[in-house]
Amino acid sequence: MILITPVIRVEKIWGHLATWGHKLAKIMPSAIRQRYLSNSPYQHFAFWIMFKHGDRVKRAEIIRESLAESKKVNNILRLGMLDDIDRHDLEQLAVKIKVPCMVIAGSRDDIVRVSSIESLVKNMENAKLVMVKDAGHLLPIEHPHFTAQTIKSWLANL
Repeated sequence: MILITPVIRVEKIWGHLATWGHKLAKIMPSAIRQRYLSNSPYQHFAFWIMFKHGDRVKRAEIIRESLAESKKVNNILRLGMLDDIDRHDLEQLAVKIKVPCMVIAGSRDDIVRVSSIESLVKNMENAKLVMVKDAGHLLPIEHPHFTAQTIKSWLANL
């Protein structure tokens, strides 16, 4: 099993602001909700929180590309994704995982504390933690080649 930047619980202020914004969107009339969720400054702010690539130019490029891609995502699906955060307690589920597991996380994640990710891994019977320096919450987008190579290498050594 591979977990990439798992959200155990939203803990940091930026994560709370992002989830609060989505909870607010859920109670808006659909026309207003559509404008709010597709609002470019709102999306830019959200991506600024999630992406922490060490290279500023690369970070700006990732944010630009993500803004363009986010326009293709159905806003109802986006809201549903965030609903799942509150639905499950990963720390309780972690003790039940008996298969080999690798958890990949960013050292600069502004959504989940590194200590929570470390605690999650500690509660798992057979888990390895890979902490990526100067990375934020969305590793496959910030560091796609590193993420893919790490997974490929781990799977080859099972």
